[in-house]
Amino acid sequence: MDNPDQSLLDSLLNDPSFASWAKNTHKEDVALWNQWIQDHPEHLNTVYTAKAILLGIQFKENTVGDDELEHTFGHILESLQIENGGERLVKTRRHSLMLIGSLLICVLLASFYYFGKEKSSLIHHKTEYGMIMDLTLPDGTSVTLNGNSRISYDKGNPRDISLEGEAYFNVKKIPSTNAKFWVTTNDLRIAVYGTQFHV
Repeated sequence: MDNPDQSLLDSLLNDPSFASWAKNTHKEDVALWNQWIQDHPEHLNTVYTAKAILLGIQFKENTVGDDELEHTFGHILESLQIENGGERLVKTRRHSLMLIGSLLICVLLASFYYFGKEKSSLIHHKTEYGMIMDLTLPDGTSVTLNGNSRISYDKGNPRDISLEGEAYFNVKKIPSTNAKFWVTTNDLRIAVYGTQFHV
């Protein structure tokens, strides 16, 4: 897509109604801006750039402290203790680590097999923050993938899409088979025959 129109971008960033649409806080503003986007598809890039600027980047930080790691390791070692005639025998640290390592290797091998097999038939398209991607799917449907978003579908069924983030779809209708086009997100599943819509 073209670079965003700077004057429109500035205007959108200073419009409280647009900010309400971007944050999905007021139904009236959401309906108004969805209609405006549908009436002005040539400004789609500028609209999504402004939305991305308003929402910013949000990172979720997951860290595990040293105390928690030590406590968990101690709990694992404690669970490996064996009672024998009133005496408690504690396996050595080396033996425990070897056992844990063996279990982890088994889990990793099983995961590689499962996910490697699954990934081989899946097609993924992903955009980074601030990036917009135009795609044409094998069935002729065009997709505009917004920044920080991802779609995936099976090679054998490009009309069943999984979406994380935002995308605009222009679904190609297939009258001969009347095949539905499916979009699945974390909280909804959409089925259409041939239309344009934004998720």
